[in-house]
Order: sequence, then C-alpha cells, then structure tokens
Amino acid sequence: MTTNKLNIQLLTHLLQLYGIKDVVSSPGSRNAPLSIGFNRNTSFNCYTIPDERSAAFFALGIIQATDKPVVIHCTSGSAVLNYTPAIAEAYYQKLPLIIVTADRPKKLVSIGDGQTIRQENIYQNYIKKSYSLVEENESDFSIENNQNIIEKAIQNCTDKISGPVHINIPFSEPLYELSEIDKSTYTITLNKENKNTGYQLDENIKKLFNSSKTKLIIAGQLPQNHKLESNLKKLSAHPSVAILTESTSNVSDPNFISCIDRTISAISEPKNYVPDLLITLGNNIISKKIKQLFRENKPSHHWHIGHEYEPMNTFFSLTESIEANPKEVLNQLEQNTEPLESNYNTLWKGISLNNREKHTDFLKKVPFCDLKAFEIVLDSIPESSVLQMGNSSVVRYIQLFNPIQSINYLGNRGVSGIDGSTSTAVGFANKTNKTITCITGDLSFIYDSNAFWNNYLTSNLKIIVINNGGGGIFKIIDGPNKVEELEKYFVAKQNVDIQSFCKTFQLNYLFANDIESLEEKLAELYHPTGENFEPPTVLEIDTQKIDNHIILKDYFRHLKT
Repeated sequence: MTTNKLNIQLLTHLLQLYGIKDVVSSPGSRNAPLSIGFNRNTSFNCYTIPDERSAAFFALGIIQATDKPVVIHCTSGSAVLNYTPAIAEAYYQKLPLIIVTADRPKKLVSIGDGQTIRQENIYQNYIKKSYSLVEENESDFSIENNQNIIEKAIQNCTDKISGPVHINIPFSEPLYELSEIDKSTYTITLNKENKNTGYQLDENIKKLFNSSKTKLIIAGQLPQNHKLESNLKKLSAHPSVAILTESTSNVSDPNFISCIDRTISAISEPKNYVPDLLITLGNNIISKKIKQLFRENKPSHHWHIGHEYEPMNTFFSLTESIEANPKEVLNQLEQNTEPLESNYNTLWKGISLNNREKHTDFLKKVPFCDLKAFEIVLDSIPESSVLQMGNSSVVRYIQLFNPIQSINYLGNRGVSGIDGSTSTAVGFANKTNKTITCITGDLSFIYDSNAFWNNYLTSNLKIIVINNGGGGIFKIIDGPNKVEELEKYFVAKQNVDIQSFCKTFQLNYLFANDIESLEEKLAELYHPTGENFEPPTVLEIDTQKIDNHIILKDYFRHLKT
C-alpha cells in the first residue's frame, strides 16, 4: 500500500528508475502524499528534518558527498520560501537538487485560504527550470503529460550543466488515503538521451594559445578531479604558463601558486604579471585581490572553460566562452602546445616562494590569535578527510595556508552566505566514513543552530567554532571600521554561551583560548578516548579579547616588505 495519489506513484517510480536514492523531507500535511510515497518505497533513503532551511542545506551536503541528485520536499506556504537560500547556493555551485513542493489546488490560491501562496515559478531566478503537474481531478490531466514533465525535470537536473529544478504539485484533500500501486494506469519507457561529450579544439584557439607568451590559468571552485589535476600539472611545466589555485579548487601541485592573496600582496608592478591570455575554469573565485588586480589591469584575452548558465565574465574582459569540459580542453591544449621562451612561470613562482617564506617568518613570531589558531588547526586536520569551510573571515584565513593535497576542501561559495555551512557538513558527514571538519565563525554557528535539530548527527563530524566576538570580517574589510556603527550594526556580537548551546543539543564540547590548550583539545577532538564522544564534538576557540584584525593587517604589511 502507498499513497493513492497517482502523480506521486508516478514520481517515485520514475525517480527510482533514474537511480535517485536520497530524499530529505520536512514535516507537513499538504506534502503527506509525498512523505507516504517515498517512505513506502524501499529504494529511497528518507531523512526528516523539521527546519526547511537546514533540510535543504543538509541535502546539498549529501550531493557534495555522493555527486548524485537529491530530492527535497515540503508542505505549502512559507515552508517553500525557507528552501530559497540553499536553492540559490545549489544554483551557483551547479548542484543537482530536485525541489518538490506540495501546493494547494489552483482554485484555492489567492482567495485567502490558509498556508497558501503563489508557488509556481517561485524560484525562477535560482533554478534551471520550474515544472508543475496537473492534478488527477483536473479536466486536462494526462498521465502521459505528467510523466513527460517529470522526466524532463529529472534529466534537466543533470544535463550538460547540473543544477536545481523545481516540481510543484497541487494536492486536493483527502491527503492520507492509501491504495495498492496500479501500474496498469501508466507505462514507463524512459526517454534517456545519449550525450555526445566529445570536444574538438578550434584551430583559432590553438593558434592564440601558442602565440601568447604569457598565459595564466586560474582555477575557481571545483570538485576533486585527479585527471584535471594531471592536465594542469603538464601545462605548468611550460615556461609561459602559470597556474593559480585556491583551496576550493581541489587541485594542487608544487608548481601551482596555491595562495593567491598571500602571493599578490607583494606585487608592486602589476603590469608585469598581467598575462596575454587569462584562462579561468570552475565556479566562483574567492580572492578579491585577484579580481581587483585583473579588473584594473585587463589581460588581452580571457577565456572561461566550462558549461555555464551565462558567460563567466568575472574580470570584465571575457573574449571567449568555451562550452566544454575543462579536462578535455586542457588536455588538447597541452598536446598541441608549442614551446615558447618566457619567464612568466618563473616570475610567479619567485614571488610565491618569497612570500611563503615571509608567511612562515611572521607566524613564528605571532602570538595567539585567529591567524595562529588557523595555522594550528590546519596542521591538525587528518589526512584524507573533508573540510567544510564557513564563509566570511574563515574561508579567507584558510586561503593563506598551503592546501593539503589529500583533503577535500568544500564551502558554500556559490552565494557565500553565512547560513547553512554546518547543515551542509551534517549532510555530508551522514554519507561518509571519513572525518569531516566544519570550521565556522561564532555568528555563522549560531545562525545555523538548527543544523543539530535532527536525528542524523554522526561522530565523524567535528565542528570548530572560531569565536572572535561577532562578525570579525567587518573589522578586516575597508569601510565598516571607519564608522561608529561598527560594533553594534556590523560586528553584532551576540552573548550566546556556546557551551550551554552544546548542552541543549547534547553535543560534546571542548574549549581552547591559547596555543597550549588548543593543541591539547585538537588532539582530544581527533583522537577521542572513552564512550562520551559518540555525538559530534564542538571545539570553541575563544579569541574575543585579541585584536585579530590588527594582527592580520600587520601580516599583510609584512608580506609587502
């Protein structure tokens, strides 16, 4: 027995045939047919998370861990709106999220009925496409048409560019009626299309690449891809090619320039570093410094490689958008590269090495602070584990340290909001046996507190909260620190006792406020003893009484000397 709603019998059957396994629901009455339909099909792993905002970010974590589409579904009304932050993040990260929203029948919309809003196309700016099913009791209902709609949505979710899709389904009462599945009412023949992914390098692209004496490749946010990493390694051996990466690029090699902000802080003659040809790939780039450098000093040519919703003109200088898999394009470029005399690779490596030494020298002398805490924490994270980075100052501090090749660096850098970092980590941790560390700020940790309001917390999740007393980023960036509203309206310190918070959710709690205690508690975090470490563990690092922003500015001044 399952729900008697034919549309849901059809939906669950098609999702099953397409190999989709994970479904995250939030409790509600209007989506009862969905909850019943998914729960009574043993092909699905069903999760129930009350807070829709947290539930949607939890689903993003599952997608990051499995590289497979995930379904989320909720009741009608404001619940639908609570999904929006995670949907926007999925859109800009190109994550295959299938959003299914239960709706009131059309005749009840905009007449004052409870828990009813206009839901069709509600996410139109942050999804690939929105779809609506026709209810069984409507005169224009057709099982064939609804099957076609559902299949198009599933295929669109992962076709060419992965991304979120929305299926809105109206339900008339009663909502809890059951029936046997009657497959005689519909015949399933999957309309899977063959995808031709081959790419042939254009001759003009080859010529321009080989005639450019200075070529710079910048990798934005990418999933781990060893083949792509190998292609980049081969290109980095050419004297005319320099490669800049970030931790979220998840590609590393001694020949790459891996700490962009640390490196370009010492550039005194920008024009010497502006390439003839700039090549970008991957999603968003974190570094504001590199954006400023090449927006003010534009390269002659800029190519972006990859399938995009719209051209990725990050530096306002895009001359070619190459709609293809970066791995295929870079492989063909490397195979067709002609040797050129150039010192461009050496130029970048020289300034990178010089500032790496200055970085090391500064950290030897610096007292306990946010910067020092990040050095100690990053040295302690286990090999072959996962790091989920919070936004604002957290992700920027991490960019100052050389990435560890075996670690998978993740972060919600599509929209770069502080919401959802912990929920995403909780979702990822649920799908892996690896250790996953979530480093977050105190405001972000509190903001996403409902990440722990579910039954899926696992002991492999380690949360590190950098408690510097509010939004520390606003003391670092130019502007807010010049106005008297800084502390109240921007830093916005909250008097929340993180230890008491952890007790509320029955989380293990550790505390550090100096170098010695931090090293001791990190050892306890990653190598627990006893039976009390079954739930996730939170390590609070308290730097509230330290002028972290002054130390960081001193650090960048030191790099320029």
